[in-house]
Amino acid sequence: MKVKVICPECQSAIEIDDAYDIATCHECQKTFQVLDLKKYTATYIAKLRRNAESYESNAYSFKEAFNVYKEILTFIPNDLDAACGMLINGIKKSSFKDTYFQEFITTFNSLDLTLDSTTYIRLGHFFEQIYTSINYFQLHLVSFLKSCNEKEKEIIYKDLMDLYYLYKLIFENVALFTSEEYHESIFVEKEIMEKSFDDLKKIILNKEVVSYDNDVNKDSVIFHLNGKDIKYSEFNIDDYNDVQDFNVFRVNTSAKNYIYIFVALILCCVLALVGAILSFTVEPKYIGYTILGISIAAFAVIYIIFVIMRKRTLASLNSYSKIK
Repeated sequence: MKVKVICPECQSAIEIDDAYDIATCHECQKTFQVLDLKKYTATYIAKLRRNAESYESNAYSFKEAFNVYKEILTFIPNDLDAACGMLINGIKKSSFKDTYFQEFITTFNSLDLTLDSTTYIRLGHFFEQIYTSINYFQLHLVSFLKSCNEKEKEIIYKDLMDLYYLYKLIFENVALFTSEEYHESIFVEKEIMEKSFDDLKKIILNKEVVSYDNDVNKDSVIFHLNGKDIKYSEFNIDDYNDVQDFNVFRVNTSAKNYIYIFVALILCCVLALVGAILSFTVEPKYIGYTILGISIAAFAVIYIIFVIMRKRTLASLNSYSKIK
């Protein structure tokens, strides 16, 4: 049987046949006892689990935790804890523009997460975490609709449709729990979940926004936004690369700071023009050169400040929109 292990010498992930007692690393050509390789790999995986837990306990380290759990699954496919950890952190690392929702459904359906007497508590907590995360995301998207521009609105409705399918996945799986299993592992009442789902559907099934058939399948959903029709199944997020700048100037509460900066930059340009004119028309010429030089230097400093502020603001917006 082929298994994946870690080479103690070069730390490469290698595939070996555990039917044999000896295996050779194809990277460093070192030979090891298969039993030793398995023990070393078990220690390595235990370290990965500790790293993932550490990442999860740190704010906004969801991407790192996601990658660690994903690595564990390369060694132990369908490991329940790693699979749940990767999927949950996939949702939590999602932001307004960069979501993991569609990939979540595809990945979940590809895994073999068996519901039985030994797993129902962990799976119940897992589905509860999914609901908590997407509901948090849903509330922020809905509040964002009140102040966003048309381009952002297109993305929001796309995200809301993704949430719609995530809710359906939750309900399809939670329906497999017995009443006792549900109450022992999920601490959110079904009525509360259903209320959140109904609130979402009221927004999605708005005739002014989307056309749909009775099943609301992916091929039938069309957004009527910004003077054009956008088919959900053909939505391409890469068409919205400039949306972050809209965030900065249309949504960010500190937008006034940018207005002050732009005014200062314009004044620097005006003073530079005055300095250039004076350097040609007034004696002594150093007066004009001095004004010109100071204006150019001030422009450079203010522009650098603008670039730094913009970078920090975008980082802040991205962090704010992540699932906590």
